[in-house]
Amino acid sequence: MQTHPIARACRGDASPGLFWETSPVDPRMRSTGQGGHEDEPLRRTGRPARRDRREGARVTDRDSITHGGTTINYEIRRSKRRKKTIEVRVSRDGVCVYVPWAVSGSEIREFVRDRGSWILSHLARLSEIEPIRFADGETLAYLGREIPMVFETADVSGPEVDLEDGVFKVTEPVGAGDEERVEMIGQAFLKWYHYRAGEHLVETVDRWWPVAGHGPKSLVLIRNQRKRWGSCGVDGTLRFNWRVMMLEPDLIDYVVVHELAHLQVRNHSPDFWNLVQSFLPDVPQRRKRLRQKAIGMQL
Repeated sequence: MQTHPIARACRGDASPGLFWETSPVDPRMRSTGQGGHEDEPLRRTGRPARRDRREGARVTDRDSITHGGTTINYEIRRSKRRKKTIEVRVSRDGVCVYVPWAVSGSEIREFVRDRGSWILSHLARLSEIEPIRFADGETLAYLGREIPMVFETADVSGPEVDLEDGVFKVTEPVGAGDEERVEMIGQAFLKWYHYRAGEHLVETVDRWWPVAGHGPKSLVLIRNQRKRWGSCGVDGTLRFNWRVMMLEPDLIDYVVVHELAHLQVRNHSPDFWNLVQSFLPDVPQRRKRLRQKAIGMQL
């Protein structure tokens, strides 16, 4: 039994849900991407014109359209690297449209208007997700199972989390205010998941390496990534989001194999997907399930 005290260094308030849809600017073109994992929550945005390191984009504009009497506000991110597709993503942070640099505002508005019903339905689904309060009986996912939580107070300096007999048992200090309490317990769970990810994902990479590995053995790092499940660096370093530990084992395998495949193919071209599917023949079904799982993610 391992006990992990509160993690004080980083926050765990990432967007728990994501929906997206992509359309080619020219129907003859296909998106190829640029490495890393494509199933990624939208990062929070700050001031206009801030550069998005993911694809060299700038937040250049905000706009809105009206659909069925409802206003849809959205942010536009233009990229000189994005050549072939317009993409809309819906998360708790709002609606964001990723476009090639030269696409006109009228074309973007038409794209968003055509998808107005889809956008509003997914915004409604996200609004139904209740924020976690860390109360007895609430659950958090671990390896695809919903694990109930029970809480007790004690003379401890910070919350401690154990998984025992299929239950998260949390020991918390006395006297914390509601907001402080939620923050502290969230940090404690973040560290617990981070620790477990460090063990499980290294083992998963080792298991898949003889099949899907390429070149020198990759370093595996666990991160609190806001915008992706995992990534493959140019030096072969594999970085995984600790939230991967909330997924079923077969989806964890998909995330790992996806990144291992990037050691050979650095984009999302047909060659890449053919390679992934050679390792996992049911990859379309796993991708679909992974997108659905992202919707209700807590922490």
